[in-house]
Amino acid sequence: MSAAGDVVAVLVNYNGGAGLARCVASLRASDFGARPIVVVDNASRDGSGEALLRAEAARPASGARPVLELLVQPLNRGFAAGANLGLRRAAELGATELLLLNPDTEVERAFLAPLRAALADGAALAGPKLLLPGEPPRIWSAGGALTWGRNLALLTGHGEPDRGQHDTARDVSFLAGTCWLLRRDWFERLGAFDEAFFCYVEDVDFCARATRAGARLAYAPRSRVVHEGSAASGGGYTPLRKYLSARNAFHLLRKHGSAARWLRFLVGDVLTLPLALGYATLVGRPGAALWKARGLLDGWRGRAFDGARRAELLPRDAGAAR
Repeated sequence: MSAAGDVVAVLVNYNGGAGLARCVASLRASDFGARPIVVVDNASRDGSGEALLRAEAARPASGARPVLELLVQPLNRGFAAGANLGLRRAAELGATELLLLNPDTEVERAFLAPLRAALADGAALAGPKLLLPGEPPRIWSAGGALTWGRNLALLTGHGEPDRGQHDTARDVSFLAGTCWLLRRDWFERLGAFDEAFFCYVEDVDFCARATRAGARLAYAPRSRVVHEGSAASGGGYTPLRKYLSARNAFHLLRKHGSAARWLRFLVGDVLTLPLALGYATLVGRPGAALWKARGLLDGWRGRAFDGARRAELLPRDAGAAR
């Protein structure tokens, strides 16, 4: 293993295509450098994991070759399970800080140092300013907050032009799981991601557990990461995302809900379903809103995300990383 085992990166890949290779290349070109990378491939069908290994093997060797492990899974068990596998492997490699990164991201050259500084200052978890691709720069998330209303958590600054209005570091109650730097001891204390979520909302659950345990969550705006997920997923209106977000909200509230939180969610999300259907129809995606309705029903019933639902939804979202 590289001597720089203080930080190990974990990426969970599902049909990530060329984006996976771009993400890893940006890591290697950044202050992350030659540290180890663990890629968990959730039964991708596009060969992206194998292509990444070939690209790494073809890189000119300069001293010790950086460590890149590809853990290929025979079945897509979801982002939460893949992340748990990768984070545990990172801990085995000796990491004291765990970098969890979506493969549809590209990091800027000096992204890691501000995150590490936040952990050195006492935070358990730190996240960057997440930007949408393209110019002029627009914000995907400048930290966030647990609201327990519509969508359960709020992404601060989402869609705003980046004019420096969110450049103040601060503690927050929610950080999107797109890019986290997490202290290993807090991961071991809080426990793994809840795999019942499959994907989506597992980061909300983890942040809720962390804040309840007294952990500090730090937004570090000097760290900048470009996140292509919203552009690639049609702004979030895909059947998989809408179904699982709706279903998983009920699982989350059963774990953390109070009467006030249940009421806020039911009023803000469930009762506004007709409006969501109208919007989805206007943008040409009525099927996504109908799947949201099915997700709400399955969540209310406590139905697991079983093989039948996977077979119906995953082919429609073959490029979805999480």
